[in-house]
Amino acid sequence: MQTIKLQAMDGDIVEVDREAMRCSGLIQKLLEIYEEHGGPDKEIPVEHASGPVLRKIVVWCEHHKDDATQDESKMEEGAGEQKEDGDDKKVPEDVAAFDKHFVRVEQNFLMEMLTVANYMEMEPLMKLLTTAIAQLLKGKKAEVIREQFNVTCDFTPERLKRIEAQNAWVDQKEK
Repeated sequence: MQTIKLQAMDGDIVEVDREAMRCSGLIQKLLEIYEEHGGPDKEIPVEHASGPVLRKIVVWCEHHKDDATQDESKMEEGAGEQKEDGDDKKVPEDVAAFDKHFVRVEQNFLMEMLTVANYMEMEPLMKLLTTAIAQLLKGKKAEVIREQFNVTCDFTPERLKRIEAQNAWVDQKEK
């Protein structure tokens, strides 16, 4: 097993199986560049990741390293119920269970992981994380979501009333 070292922005070093990091477009590109110049002789910096976030993402990569094609539907469905994908294959229960457990973290940590997954060009992980975030938002009113994500409302009270009146059917449909 060939390993590489990743360095988080806070200086933490995480050693990981090189094969596990094939799910990161950024790391793959950096490894190609480094190999042209004799290979990575030191840690690969991951600027947007704190040590805890980078370690958590590496755990996800290690778990999914044997996924033959990094099939996006498998990763995406991990945040929801076990479903069948387009090829009539079931998502393995251990993948779905792992991914469900993986996203059970605090909201801020989830958002940090999404930012790092985006930076590291990890599409399957981004889909898993955005699905988990969508589940956090599901069924909540705009005011609750704004409060939960610390977003200020820039609409005037008159504009808000107009929007609520235009969308009153949504509240009626939920009842």
